[in-house]
Amino acid sequence: MGFGLSLRKKQKNTPKGRGRSWLGFFWETLAGVVFTAAIVSAIGLGLLIWGWSQRDQFLTAEIRKAMLNQFPNAEVKFDAAEFDQRGRILLTNLSFASRADSETIFSVPGIRITVDQDLMLNERKVDIQSIELNRPELTLIHSRDGHWNWEGLFEAEGKEAALPIVRIRDAIVILQYEHEQFSRAVRLKIDAIDTDLIPASMHEYRFSGVGREETLRASQFFGSFDIKHQTWDLSGELNHLKIDQPLLEVASIISPDAKSMVAQLQSTRSSRDAEANLQVAQVSATSHKTFIEGTPADAQVSLELTTDVQFHSSKKANSEPDFSVFAQLVSGQLSHPDLPVPLDQIKGSLAVDKLGLRIDNIVLGSGTTSARLAGAWGWGLDSLPEHVDEGIGFTLNNYRVTPATREFLPSGLKKVYDELTPAGLLSGQFRIRRGIDKPVDFDLVKATVREGTAVHEMFKYPVSEISGEITRTDDGTGKETWALEFDGRAASRPVKISGTLIDPGTDYETVIDIHTDKFPIDNQFYRALSPRQSEVMTHIGIQGTADVHCVVLRRQAHGPKPIVRLAIDVYDSSMRLKSFPLPVRDLSGHIAFDENGWQVSRVKGRHGETPVHAYGTVKEVGNDDWKLELTMMAEQARFDHNLYLAISESDKKSAQVWELLRPRGLFDINLKIDWTTGQQVEVDVPLMKLKNCEINPTVMPWRLMDLEGTVTVNREHTVAFENLKARHDQCVIETSGSFIPRKDFWQLRFDQIDADDLTPSHEFMAAIPKNLRDLLVSVKLKDPVSLSGQVEFKGDYAGRTITAAWDSRAVLNQTDLYLGVDVNDVSGTISCQGYLNRDGVAIVPTGKLSIDSCWVMGYHVTEIHGPFQLSEKKMVIGSPKMFDSEDAGNEWSTVSREERVTGRIFDGELFLDLLVQRTPTTPYLLRTTLSRANLEQWAIQSNYGQANIRGEVNGYIDLAGDSVSSRATVGNGRLLISPAALYEVPVLFQMFQSLRFAPADDTAFRHAYAEFRVLDEKFVFDEIGLLGDTMSLFGQGYVRFDRTIDLDFVYRPPRRGGINLASQLMNRLENVLPVLFTV
Repeated sequence: MGFGLSLRKKQKNTPKGRGRSWLGFFWETLAGVVFTAAIVSAIGLGLLIWGWSQRDQFLTAEIRKAMLNQFPNAEVKFDAAEFDQRGRILLTNLSFASRADSETIFSVPGIRITVDQDLMLNERKVDIQSIELNRPELTLIHSRDGHWNWEGLFEAEGKEAALPIVRIRDAIVILQYEHEQFSRAVRLKIDAIDTDLIPASMHEYRFSGVGREETLRASQFFGSFDIKHQTWDLSGELNHLKIDQPLLEVASIISPDAKSMVAQLQSTRSSRDAEANLQVAQVSATSHKTFIEGTPADAQVSLELTTDVQFHSSKKANSEPDFSVFAQLVSGQLSHPDLPVPLDQIKGSLAVDKLGLRIDNIVLGSGTTSARLAGAWGWGLDSLPEHVDEGIGFTLNNYRVTPATREFLPSGLKKVYDELTPAGLLSGQFRIRRGIDKPVDFDLVKATVREGTAVHEMFKYPVSEISGEITRTDDGTGKETWALEFDGRAASRPVKISGTLIDPGTDYETVIDIHTDKFPIDNQFYRALSPRQSEVMTHIGIQGTADVHCVVLRRQAHGPKPIVRLAIDVYDSSMRLKSFPLPVRDLSGHIAFDENGWQVSRVKGRHGETPVHAYGTVKEVGNDDWKLELTMMAEQARFDHNLYLAISESDKKSAQVWELLRPRGLFDINLKIDWTTGQQVEVDVPLMKLKNCEINPTVMPWRLMDLEGTVTVNREHTVAFENLKARHDQCVIETSGSFIPRKDFWQLRFDQIDADDLTPSHEFMAAIPKNLRDLLVSVKLKDPVSLSGQVEFKGDYAGRTITAAWDSRAVLNQTDLYLGVDVNDVSGTISCQGYLNRDGVAIVPTGKLSIDSCWVMGYHVTEIHGPFQLSEKKMVIGSPKMFDSEDAGNEWSTVSREERVTGRIFDGELFLDLLVQRTPTTPYLLRTTLSRANLEQWAIQSNYGQANIRGEVNGYIDLAGDSVSSRATVGNGRLLISPAALYEVPVLFQMFQSLRFAPADDTAFRHAYAEFRVLDEKFVFDEIGLLGDTMSLFGQGYVRFDRTIDLDFVYRPPRRGGINLASQLMNRLENVLPVLFTV
């Protein structure tokens, strides 16, 4: 390298002399010489002084001219150029910059240039022999558009000259590489470089030297470069090199083909979820700083590596540069948003060239977690030699998976994480390979899990102590498939987990099979279900042990929601249904769950000693609601307290039936329960078959035994009793009925009651209302009767008030009663419609007697018909009008036959009306009338010996008394026999004999009458008349209830031509008899 300087050569002048003496000549000569020398010296000194003063300006101008010619596209600046004392050229503050952007490329505080001084003085040429650079700084920048900042600076070609020796001391080289897909610029600074550039040819240098990179321990480099042809060959070593940029971005300095891989792996969380469309932030780079959308680049990635580097770079003419770097990683730290833990233990080696990347056993560590990488990667498709298997193996050891791990997963694996919520230690073998439809694919070869836990989102039961393997099973074609094999523990029981994970990513599919035995079904099991499912299964209330088989499916064809299928075989368990909490022990059965809901089948258990069976379904309805349909069956079940509590919990209104009937005994039951979450439970009993049961109703505490029949309960809690059959002693009862719960009261009804051989025992008498009981006691009913009809009870749920109503028919068959007098062999029916009021008093507004036959005082009475009624204060048999007034003429004539009790006796008609007051003493009033009775029939029934007794008998008797004493019985009556044919005996006396009166003498009479009163336990006859054609008898007296007779008679012969006594008597009675006997 050289440049020329134009210097004018001085012309030498020789003065002319004249002849002189030798001394003069010598002196003149000496003087001339001295003078000339003086002049020449003065002129030379002047010229020298002027030239010396102008040398630096001239030198500076010439150097600027040469620099401009050599570097036409550069801005070259320096302060000045001057010669030093040793004749070297010194340039101060020299800098080169590109005219395009004015960025400084090269700068140096001072340059010393040694030139050939003789050549420069004699031939006016500059031959540079050496150049000394002290503390130069070279900045090489590869811009984002793919160009270097030094390109185009050497365009002019000058005359070739020999290259000078260049000595460089304490140099700084800054290398900055930018790319449009890089998240940050890669910057390398090497300082303290000492080297000598030794010319090897006219345009080639060879060099060697040492340097350091900031904290570089030692560096060596050597090589050569050709300035003219721009070729080079560079090798070297960098020891203890510290790098604070991502390693793969350094690789992309060497090979731009690596940019797609760098862009993908360098992207942070914001771009991770858009794997198919990676977009890296634009980089605005300066010589010292890099920004990502205004944020410092080091806020995203932190890399600190200490490495020993061996590198080689060469370029031959007309060929692409060739590079190779071998790095021995001594130590390092890496923090990246996509890494769950910062790596603080990085060791290993790698080699990079223009074909690709080779990793030799790089170890990454963080605490107890370590990873190992090895393999090769080509920067382009098929860029590696054929014998090299492309791919990077990645071995991970003891990585602890935590909830924080989720944030570092791609979106597809986030779904897997959310589904399983895993934790524990993970070790695995992975492989990074070139993808078919994407630049990089990440494959799992094999993974192991230790000390793991997992909770599946669809069945949140924690599984701990998980250990096992994940193995890649596909051959690399088609969808990626992982096989899962794990062992774990749940609820201290071993769990076997196996399955398949297909196409890990956004559209992954899974099949997970979980199996365990002797697993506890408890509250924790129910909490593992979804809230609604837990609500339903808790409602069923199964507790115990089970063998559980769970299959979790996730199919894209089925939608994003996974499908969980459970098969649970329950044994040694119990069940207590919440809506019907009947405890069932020794339970076994099968519970299945799939996308259609829950199925409960083959359930067997025992309640007490009763076998219980059940089956049912639980299905999803509406918006996250579930419907339970459960059927329970029991055979030979017993009515016990637990059953009562179950019924009470199911429905307190339906439990009222239990409280009313108080059942005991055995039954078969079919129970159906329907329940939708958030709604009321519906309990339905389609069939309940009673077997040898017993009830003791509270509404009528009369115990019924050997009860059989069927009971049904519908969803409105209505209870239906059908074909009930029971007995009490010898009484057999059949009926049907229902229980209906109303809003404010309940209603218990029995229809079609048939009770045969009902005996009024003490238990029965205690069960009926008091006034009815008193009535039955008063009539002295002891014989069995048959009862039919219907009865209905009503009451409030608090139990404060119970009322009843009935429509019944009692059938009497040869029954004995006491109605003031003994009534025997009563056959017929008694019908009544009544009710029990709030005070517990039985009221019979309507009753009817239909007695076919009975015997009263030894006489046969038939066809007894008539009404009766029972009120709160009194009982009336017959017409109450008969007791409204004492004036028989005004009131009694308005009473119809249907209003009174009538009967047939002695071919005559009997009328009876009875009023009984419902007071403690039970006072009563009896009105009885006999009309047109046949005296001859009476004689026959009385076994009277003569058959020639005839006559028509009419009469009445009124009695009043109470149940305390017969002495309170009072009354009056009349008797008339007319016309009569009493030829042999005093018929009147014979009739009273039937009332235990004493007999009289035999006499023939045509008419007979008597008027009497009842008081002091005796019949007092005020007047007795026996009227005949030949004789008449008149008398008075009494007959006691104990059959003592005291009668006195007066004989009166007939009066000839006198007044007819019989006619007078009949005239006296004519105002009474029409009323009494013509009704």
